[in-house]
Amino acid sequence: METVYNFINGKQVPSRGTKAHPIYNPATGEQIRQVIASSPDDVNEAIEVAHKAFCRLVGDFSATSCPYYV
Repeated sequence: METVYNFINGKQVPSRGTKAHPIYNPATGEQIRQVIASSPDDVNEAIEVAHKAFCRLVGDFSATSCPYYV
């Protein structure tokens, strides 16, 4: 069964979670993939990476908010 991974920092990354959720083809009802639920650590990593990327992108426009989270 193909597993759908998290997409963090431009890469497909396996989740550290343990619970699998099936993905079904709505036309046939057949299970076509599964996704592993993200762990809190996965979510925090994604938020941190996204925030750093945002700060690099907007630079001085977010100077008041970026230093608090980077």
